[in-house]
Amino acid sequence: MCVFGVCLYAMRWIHLIGIMMCAAAAGPAWAGDCAGSLDVRRARLELRLKQPVPAWVFGGEKLGLPDLAGRRLAVDWQPGHRGALYHLVDTANGAATAIGGVPYPSPSGKRAVVVAPDSPYVWSGTEIWRLDSTPPHTEWEQDSASPADYALQGWQGEDSVLLAVRGLVPEQTAPLPAALVCADGRWHLIHPTEAEWLARYRSPMGQRHAFARQRWAVIWQNGEQVFAAPADHPVFEGWQDEDTAVFGLPDGDTLTVRHEDLWRAVKTKRSPP
Repeated sequence: MCVFGVCLYAMRWIHLIGIMMCAAAAGPAWAGDCAGSLDVRRARLELRLKQPVPAWVFGGEKLGLPDLAGRRLAVDWQPGHRGALYHLVDTANGAATAIGGVPYPSPSGKRAVVVAPDSPYVWSGTEIWRLDSTPPHTEWEQDSASPADYALQGWQGEDSVLLAVRGLVPEQTAPLPAALVCADGRWHLIHPTEAEWLARYRSPMGQRHAFARQRWAVIWQNGEQVFAAPADHPVFEGWQDEDTAVFGLPDGDTLTVRHEDLWRAVKTKRSPP
């Protein structure tokens, strides 16, 4: 009995070692990826240098449908009651994997990114899919639980996706660059923080913010709107002091919003250079 037990024990270990050796030989699908390190401050600085975001990103023009010709996977979509339903289909066995939207492959085709815009009817969010595994699986995903809305600009190599984001704060009027970066063994979503965004429009003492809407020049204080002057497509240019904000106008004039006893807006001709 003892000899038989020892043999069973030895066989179990031999079987386990065999499995481990096979796994080591094959290696995980993501071996060697995301090996670099990430400097978040430097990444945010590089994003700020990429402005402005191209107009087509949130416009009517879209990226073309991905070309998966010659690859093991195909994209299938079916119209649904509240939007299209997308699947990755294995052309060898017909197995289908549900995904959140149109997948755009990386340059090598081993990954794909899905950026589904904000919608009240269907799932919205961002996914990174691994395509060189069976079945495909997600490496990273985030539901669109915040008011921020993301759009895809494109892949930058195998470990970086350039995005655009709008709606980080209620008064954001222009999209900002954002990125998904694979480093330190995982994916990181990098974009200007709310504080970095608001700092652009903060008065010198930090008590007020000035924002340019499509038809208004707006002053906020303590989280509330305290003044709005009608203006045609103003552009915020800066604060002269704590009580004076300056907006540029398309015709070349200047709109100065000043607080004395009350807030007032004065349009003046810009001095020639």
